[in-house]
Amino acid sequence: MHTVTKEEILRNAQTLNKDKIEWHFHLLTLDCLLNTSEKFVLVVENKQTGEVYGYLSEDKPMDTSEQLLRLLHGNKIMDEKEELGEISEKVKEMMQRATELNEKGFFWHHHVLFPYCTYNQHPGLWTIVLEDPEKKEMMESVSDSEPKADMKEIEPAFYHQTVH
Repeated sequence: MHTVTKEEILRNAQTLNKDKIEWHFHLLTLDCLLNTSEKFVLVVENKQTGEVYGYLSEDKPMDTSEQLLRLLHGNKIMDEKEELGEISEKVKEMMQRATELNEKGFFWHHHVLFPYCTYNQHPGLWTIVLEDPEKKEMMESVSDSEPKADMKEIEPAFYHQTVH
């Protein structure tokens, strides 16, 4: 992983987007089961080259993460009026658990793992993972096509959490 600044990670993502090169990102929180650092990490993966860029931060980089989300998926994912289809039963379960965690005062996070993602345990498939900070376990939803409706459900819920 190439360690970069916040500005560089945004610039890299913008360049990949402009050049129409497939990419995606992750926000690894302090308690993230994928995080080997003692800091928050924003990771950008370049599908074409396999390069991985990481921005390490002492603070939770929610604003930068949301900028990357909107760059990657557009504003439809965060637009409450936009409907993108049926939500899977597994993601409905995840959202119920996320609500319970928020009520208990836990900040939860998730990952949308692209089929080519380094972290994906199901290569070739789309995987949404909810990390449960209370139980220290993961809930997964796996699909063969991009789960736009599921992403539309989980992304706004994550970014609009009141628990910090």
